[in-house]
Amino acid sequence: MKYLQIIIRVFIILVAFLLNAVNVFGEVSSAFKPGNEDRILILNAYSGSSRWSNDFIIPIYNSYQHKNSPYVVDVEHMGSQFMHLQNAEELLEYEEGLFGKYADNPPKLLILLGSASWGVLRDDIEKQWKDVPVILCTETDYVGPQEAYLERRAIPVEERTPLKDYKGDLSLTVFYVPAYLKETVSLMQDLMPEMDELIFLSDARYISAQFRSDLKEIVSKNFPELEIKDYVAGVMTTDALADSLSHAEANSGVLFCSWHQDTQKGNVVLTNNISRILSYYSSSPIFSLDNTGLQRNGLVGGYFFDEKTVGRKVVEITNGVLSGVNEKGARIVDCGVPTPMFNYYDLMEAGLSPGLCPPNSVFYMMPPSFWEQHKYSVIIAIVVIMLLFMWLRMGWLSRARKKQEEQIRLMTSYHSLFENMPIVYLKQQLIYDSAGKIVDYITVEANPRFEKYFKSMGEVIGKKGSEADPKGFERMCHLYSMVTSTQKELS
Repeated sequence: MKYLQIIIRVFIILVAFLLNAVNVFGEVSSAFKPGNEDRILILNAYSGSSRWSNDFIIPIYNSYQHKNSPYVVDVEHMGSQFMHLQNAEELLEYEEGLFGKYADNPPKLLILLGSASWGVLRDDIEKQWKDVPVILCTETDYVGPQEAYLERRAIPVEERTPLKDYKGDLSLTVFYVPAYLKETVSLMQDLMPEMDELIFLSDARYISAQFRSDLKEIVSKNFPELEIKDYVAGVMTTDALADSLSHAEANSGVLFCSWHQDTQKGNVVLTNNISRILSYYSSSPIFSLDNTGLQRNGLVGGYFFDEKTVGRKVVEITNGVLSGVNEKGARIVDCGVPTPMFNYYDLMEAGLSPGLCPPNSVFYMMPPSFWEQHKYSVIIAIVVIMLLFMWLRMGWLSRARKKQEEQIRLMTSYHSLFENMPIVYLKQQLIYDSAGKIVDYITVEANPRFEKYFKSMGEVIGKKGSEADPKGFERMCHLYSMVTSTQKELS
């Protein structure tokens, strides 16, 4: 018993020590300032769990964060802070902390994720890091007033400034990766011709507000038969959302943008599994604005770029900026034109027909075809059959060659016999009239003995008997008639 008490006390002391150590290390980590390495700094306007952001972050991190790279990659996830910035004073406090952290060693390259990061931090980036090239990965090709991002409201057309018109001191490369709202809604109508209600799932972020505004304008102009319902995280709880989706009309289509929400501690998180959770409750197919729909998570798919395409392009852009001469001003880069992409499993689970998908559609999670499952077996079988065929053919050719050699041998023997026969030999072809009577003949072959005692072969070979031997051909015709009629030899 005494030993048990000692063990318990030691265990408690050890746990207390470890907890204290964790707290100390946590404080050191939060106060950490970067060293003197050449760094690529990524400022992510969204949370670290955002799928859209990770399509850019992960390829860059994998390309540059390794022992042979001359760069280190730092990522600042601003999602929780951004969601709670309400005014210029709070923004100033945030900026002082951010720029102060890297004051001693500014980045060699700044990568901004999300249009809000540029809209809010642009002025201070120009002041603090005017010689640092910037890559802006954005869903919009314009920027609005700072207040719009802080208030998280949509930017009307009259307040927009095209990014291509940027004339500041920075070298700005804009990687434009938009959400294809119109194309996605059109895709939904292709698969659900009876759809008359569009439920849009989004949250309280600026970009969601912008998409809600853009979607209303697109639907009003291009799909007036559709009624839009906006379900917004924070305004609606997840439970209420699940209940609403379970009671949605039969002809409803659901379009998922994102679903960020506050936890009890005030941190902003993206519920990664929200799509899978909602798919259990939703009576309608759920489409997506980004490649979240390519996972097996209840989302059917949509009109967007896959993560590999985005990843390759952002690494290509980053390599170009780091290795090139960067001039002031803006240049716009995009990924081209996306294709409709679907999760085959969830498409079938939703009761939608792949036959209604556009011809250029790409399907993920598709079960392997017969060829994909058995291609090696089929190839091996074909090779075996070909080898067997070749073996049989070689055997047949060998037998045919032997037979031919035997025939040649016999023909040689026959020719030798024919040439050296001690008697006259002629081979003649009979000519019949219409009544079947032999009226003439043609000499086809003759041996040397004939030529020696009678005529040269040139005088008889190929000629009729009536021409070569006018006097004796009638007698020969009579003899031939006797042979054919009696079927007996004459001597």
